[in-house]
Amino acid sequence: MKKHKKMKRIAICVLVGLVGIGISIVVLLQDITQKTNRIKLHTPKLAAIKDGVYEGSYSIFPVSAKVKVYIENKRIADVKIITHEHGLGKAAENIVSDVLQKQSLEVDTVSQATISSVCILKAAEQAMEKGE
Repeated sequence: MKKHKKMKRIAICVLVGLVGIGISIVVLLQDITQKTNRIKLHTPKLAAIKDGVYEGSYSIFPVSAKVKVYIENKRIADVKIITHEHGLGKAAENIVSDVLQKQSLEVDTVSQATISSVCILKAAEQAMEKGE
């Protein structure tokens, strides 16, 4: 009988612990989502950026990105992703083609990879600001 009660207490403690961990994860994810939604993106004026290669980085825990932006003749010639710690957001790397096509950082984020998309775009923004 004592062994049964002890096992029951252990099971309850484990269950309470798992619920606590689950709640913590939900709160953390909500915080990350709110931070991401508050971030404003803008494209620095290309006419004001000197030709060159500029490096920038940005992170929103647990995602980070480091990029090189190539500016030629007042155009975004290329964006190379140097590092991208992405978890499930690898698909966000496809956003580079939209940036090159629109010549703007103000593009739609990649569905299911919003945080990674924002990190890549903000890293590019910071890189371009170095050339102004």
